[in-house]
Amino acid sequence: MSRTVSPTHARAERMAGMTVPAPVRTAARALGGPLGAGWRAWLYLLLGGVLLVPLAAVLAGLLWPVDGLKALALLWLACAAASALLALLPRLRALEASAARDLLGLPAAGGAAAPGLYGLTVAHLVAGATHSAATLFLVVPVVWFAVTGRELPGHGAGAVPAAAIAVLLWVASVYLLGALLRRMGRLMLRPDPARRLAELARRDALARELHDALGHALAAISVQAAALEARLGTEATTPVRGSLAALASASREAQGELDQALGLLREGDGTGPGLESVWRLVAGLSDGPVGGPGRITLGSDLSEAELAGLDAATSRAGYRILQEATTNAVRHADGPVTVRIRRTPKAVALEVTSGPPAAADERAGAAASGHGSGLAGMRRRAALAGGHLDIDRAPTGWIVRAELPG
Repeated sequence: MSRTVSPTHARAERMAGMTVPAPVRTAARALGGPLGAGWRAWLYLLLGGVLLVPLAAVLAGLLWPVDGLKALALLWLACAAASALLALLPRLRALEASAARDLLGLPAAGGAAAPGLYGLTVAHLVAGATHSAATLFLVVPVVWFAVTGRELPGHGAGAVPAAAIAVLLWVASVYLLGALLRRMGRLMLRPDPARRLAELARRDALARELHDALGHALAAISVQAAALEARLGTEATTPVRGSLAALASASREAQGELDQALGLLREGDGTGPGLESVWRLVAGLSDGPVGGPGRITLGSDLSEAELAGLDAATSRAGYRILQEATTNAVRHADGPVTVRIRRTPKAVALEVTSGPPAAADERAGAAASGHGSGLAGMRRRAALAGGHLDIDRAPTGWIVRAELPG
């Protein structure tokens, strides 16, 4: 079935691809705890400075005849106005959504169109440029004088005490500005209740339409195949009976998958299984015809009670990601499947490792490499929950990794 994509939607999809570079995301996830929070806050401020400081340098050149505090005040106001104009660019807001998610841990669902993202982008640019300029023109010179053993101009004392104070103030400012921007982001990026209700209504209407259009047709196919098999009785040859049984079985399986898809559509009302149900998920897949006892191994650092205590939205998103990844691995790959749940200082880490694609399954390559619609859906689900999902090729198969805020 072909899918018509409007120009507006296509532009939105291209802008959604604007993300923080992978090395920055890796560096941001390298540390946890308070040290990691400060590291990520500094990267976030540095990004704002990198985006605005070049323009600030041009504005400073235009204001060169003015000196003293008046020049600094005019330059700061000019940078704030420039930030308000730059934040109108959709691509810059898409980058801000990625930075807010990867560096501040904020749920920036909706990409460049997220409500409140414009204000956060302006605040980020102004705070980042201010902090970067203070670092470059105040902290760095003082530290340089201390390292070289020279005295501060106009002061008889050495620069070492001043450098120590400057570094402490710089570290404190990183944590303070990071906490302030994180708090501001949580307030600005809160979902709009009216928009949320409209989205739930749209999902429910779509679910009803799919149920009426496809559910009844699949049920009719299953019933008619069973009726025809019973009517033919002993007159039907073995291949015919096998084909009718396969048709009835396929229609029942498709109906089950349709019910599961409808459940995902209606999940926005706050219902649905969470990560505490992952043991039942694994048991159900192991008992299925393509699973088999012992093929799926589940390991978790968290008990069922601890998983039940996680944030409800995070838990539901994690369950659906594991459900999709594990089902794909069981259906489309050979060898054992390993499911792992870990707790990190800031997130819940999920991992599904599978073998190479099954030789007889041509869809496995697309599914495992991340081009299948199921894995694209996993990426969107992780992003909506404020996390991220990566799919890597391993020597023995594929690895799906997701991190969700915990």
